[in-house]
Order: sequence, then C-alpha cells, then structure tokens
Amino acid sequence: MAALGLLSACNSDKEVFIEPLQLEKTEEKTVIQTNAIEQDWAGVDAHYDIKTSVVSFRTKNLAGKTVSATGVVYIPVTKDTLPLMFYQPSLLDNYAERPSTGQYAGNSREAIAFASAGYIVTVVDWAASPDLTPFFQADAAAQAGYDLLTAAFEMCDRQHIKTNNQIFMAGSEDGAYTMLALMRLIKTSYGHNSRFVVAGATTTAGFIDPAELMERVAQKDDVSSNELALCAALVIRYNQYYGWNRDLSHYFKQAYLDEVSALCTEQKFEGELFKTKMPKKASQLFTSEFLKGLEAGFEVKSNKGKGKGNSKDDESEFIAALQANSLKDFMPQTYMRMFQETSNRSISWEQIELFFRLVATGGIGHVRISLCTDRAQYISKSLEWLEPIRKH
Repeated sequence: MAALGLLSACNSDKEVFIEPLQLEKTEEKTVIQTNAIEQDWAGVDAHYDIKTSVVSFRTKNLAGKTVSATGVVYIPVTKDTLPLMFYQPSLLDNYAERPSTGQYAGNSREAIAFASAGYIVTVVDWAASPDLTPFFQADAAAQAGYDLLTAAFEMCDRQHIKTNNQIFMAGSEDGAYTMLALMRLIKTSYGHNSRFVVAGATTTAGFIDPAELMERVAQKDDVSSNELALCAALVIRYNQYYGWNRDLSHYFKQAYLDEVSALCTEQKFEGELFKTKMPKKASQLFTSEFLKGLEAGFEVKSNKGKGKGNSKDDESEFIAALQANSLKDFMPQTYMRMFQETSNRSISWEQIELFFRLVATGGIGHVRISLCTDRAQYISKSLEWLEPIRKH
C-alpha cells in the first residue's frame, strides 16, 4: 500500500487520509443532457446534466505490478456538495460501447442515470485497461475500484468539486461481486486508515460467486444458459490468469469449442458469450472429464481434506482458485438492498438466495429483496431507497 498522506479531499469540511498520486491524467468528454437520460429511462428523474471525464490512474494488476488503468467519472453539473458512488455494470459485449468512449451507450447508461440524481459515479473501464482484466478476481478487481475512487477524489480536489465523503455502491450480477469485493477490501485491508465508509449499496440480478456457481454446475446439470456462459468465461480466464494454459478441449466439448475459444482473441469480452447459443445443460458444454474432476474436487473440499486431492484428477488447482476468489464467507456491514427484475428470466433462485444469505448474516437490519419490473425501475427504486441514507 502506498504511503498515506493527510490531505483535504475535494473541499470537504473534514480532513481525511487519502493515498496521493493515484491520478495520472483526466480527459473531459461529452456533457449528457437530462432530457436524453429521462427519455432513455422511463420513471427516472434526471436532476443534473452529466459531465464525463475519462481518467488514467495507477493500480495493481493480477501479478501485483503497478499498471496504468482507465476509468470514467460521471460528474453532475452543479456546485452542490455531492457523494461518490462506485458502480460496476454487468459484462461488456461491445467494444465500441466501452465506458471510456464517453458515449451515452451500453451498460454505462446505468451509471449515468445514477449520476443524474446527484452522485459522482466512478466506473472502471476494464476494456480500456489491457493490463487489468480481473474477471472474478476479487483482490485485483477491488483494488482497481479503490484506486479509481481515490483518483476521483484527487480529481475533485483539483477541480474544486465539493464532496461530503459519503460512498455508495451499486452493481448487477458479476458487478455485484466486484462491489462486494471492494467492500471487503475497505474493511479488511484499509480499516480505519480509509476514508471510504460505505453508506449504502444496491444490486439487481442477484450475486454471483465463482465457487458457488461452479460447484452448482458440477452437481446440477440443469442451469441457465446465461450461467453457463459465465462458467465458460470463468474457465477460460482462470486458465489464462494462472498460467495453466491447458488446451480448451480439456474443458469444452467440440461442438462449442469454436465459440468459447474466440474469447481468447484480442478485443473479445466475456459478455459476448451471452450472444452465442449456449446449451441448457452443463454436460452439453463441458467434457465429462472436467465435470467429474470438479465434482471430485468439491467433494474433497467439503470433506475438509480427508481425501487427498490430485490436480490432474480432481481439478484441485481450479477449485483452489475459485475458493481464493470466493466471497461467500464475507459478511458486509453495510445497508444493502436487492431489487429483482421480474422481466429477467435468466437469474436463478440460487443467486438471489446467496445474496440474501450474505447480507442477512452481516448483522445489518432492514435487509430486503424487492421486486421491480425492469432495469429502469431498479434505478428509480434504488435512488428512492438511498435518499434517506444520503441525507442522514
């Protein structure tokens, strides 16, 4: 961790500890008008035009090396004092719509909608950061989020944008995983030395944990095609990240080998697998050798080491990586709420149940799972729920 310096962050009334020199440069993009936001999101009241700033900031990659990464900060056009929000969208499937283009497009639209209600919203742009692609890598993803928040504070300070030191979070699916990983980092690694105390967080579409997901796939053949797409991306990325470099035919059946191997090429992203025709059964996508190895490995894990694992026969390397990046045992100490979209048929009950179990065991009151019709209502209901916390 970099040395801490005592600085006044973003013209706040309080002196807080921040890590200096995370911010490398900023580039202003477009200003997004409120009418465009309201036309896009029915029921969302856009109070502010949004200025888009692309920032380069320092962070750590998977190997622990300091690298330059790219993020976006969406800033309401106002002189009011504002809170910050870390937002992690779901998977990118179109490189042209990556957040750092500054366009009002893709899943960055959700971050812009939150910003229009008076939040300075940060989004890490993995697509624009070739040295930083931490797909279901808890520590690296969380560190990037933390360092971008730090860079956003520095940018606010330089540009005389006033904040009140409140931090909020939002995310969906794999984005909710990154959100919780950042909460854990703040709690366990920075503690009282961090100015980041998360006031509240919301999510939609459940919470995906890599270990829980792959164990369920190994034990239950019938899972959703979206979950299988996530599993396929997870297998490919871990095979790359950890240097196993096993031939993909070890994991995938020949019928789907071309679709999944395309993810290994440049400018191909995990979200693109959702566009392919994934099967409805794990046994149709994965080889029997891989599935049997997973099942055996998780059985060894559940027996708490009573059996002896063999990395070739029971995928113990893969399972160890899954466990290292699992957040199932983390108990967040933050007010949280999940809004489940009734129009989203791809989310399993297991994802919803896992999120509820996670937040309910954290000792926080008023944990609820509420229904909403679609993503627009998730945003409007989230803003309504967060408002009293924000004013507290």
